[in-house]
Amino acid sequence: MKKKIRLLKILLKIILVILIVQLIYLLYYFFLVRENKYYFDGVNSVSNYNDYYYVVGSNNDNNNYYEKAKSSKYDNNFNKIKEKLYNNEFDSSFYDLIIDEGNVVSVGFYETNKKDHKNNEAASLIIKYDTDGSVLFENSFRDYKDNSFTSIISDEKDYYVTGYSKTKEKGTAYLIKVDKNNGKFKWKSKYGDSNYSKYNDLIRVDDYIYTVGLFDNNVSVISKYNLNGKFIKSIKFENTDNIGFSSIVLMNDYLYVTGSVMDSDKSKALLVKYDKDLKLIDSSEYKKGNTCRFNKIITDNNKLIVVGISKDKDYDGLIGMYEDDLNMIDVIEYGNEENDFFTDIIKVDDRYIVCGYSSYKRNYLTKFVAYSDALKLLEVK
Repeated sequence: MKKKIRLLKILLKIILVILIVQLIYLLYYFFLVRENKYYFDGVNSVSNYNDYYYVVGSNNDNNNYYEKAKSSKYDNNFNKIKEKLYNNEFDSSFYDLIIDEGNVVSVGFYETNKKDHKNNEAASLIIKYDTDGSVLFENSFRDYKDNSFTSIISDEKDYYVTGYSKTKEKGTAYLIKVDKNNGKFKWKSKYGDSNYSKYNDLIRVDDYIYTVGLFDNNVSVISKYNLNGKFIKSIKFENTDNIGFSSIVLMNDYLYVTGSVMDSDKSKALLVKYDKDLKLIDSSEYKKGNTCRFNKIITDNNKLIVVGISKDKDYDGLIGMYEDDLNMIDVIEYGNEENDFFTDIIKVDDRYIVCGYSSYKRNYLTKFVAYSDALKLLEVK
């Protein structure tokens, strides 16, 4: 009997030790690990439809702090009406969207399993939601280990998306045609053969598609395709950063692209002008701080409107206006918070609506900034 009691006491001590260890871990996790985890909620792209703003990006507002792709709807006063998260188990993000007859079509990436998450690998993703947030179709793509779709445009029957697929040793940029009705891929066109190769944006002009991105280390590229995905030609632009050309527009029969050019260990924001045969016409650089780039470009009344970032000590947002000959009219810096990142811009009525995110005590929150057509700051939300 005494022996049984001793064994019971030993067992209870073991159980007590296990419970204490578990309690210590829970206290460590909730009061140290969670406290040290930063909150992120950012926007990569914005569109306007029927007096509402639609945005895509990602946040980590979940128990495991995984980055989740998000699609959100805001009213005209930038009040959030609803938000849809892509609830796969691991990281995901949306980089671009279009509104197609009221439906939201988003592109980005998602990690398919624990191995993907551990190795920073993912599959490309395109998903179409109806007005209620129900999925109309979803499709993914994987060639090499790490993949993502980066931008999307549409015509009457199809979507065209850009992206990349790569490993640490090799990779390729992609242009893919997608059926509007079911999300199936009609054709895929590959470009480049380095682990840097990627397309960031595209535009359709008449019977051609132009893509911009990165060809190789510090070498940006603009490419031309027909509507069947046949590659026609490409022109490289050397000594850029490794994001590459990031946005493209057409104005007055010329193509304009944005990016960043390296200057020793620093970088300057870059605007480049091409004709439709990809002949380089001119380029313009803007310097502010140690790091500077233009991320996005739109056109308005024969003017080029750009947004981007600069960094000296902290990151600041930039909005600028240029003539069609690349002469600068003005560039305005925005730096109200610790770090401010401008990612996209649209024109709504007589205002430019800029979106992105800003840091507040290590956390990052979605931000909307409204400017007049004279680049006067009107509203911050």
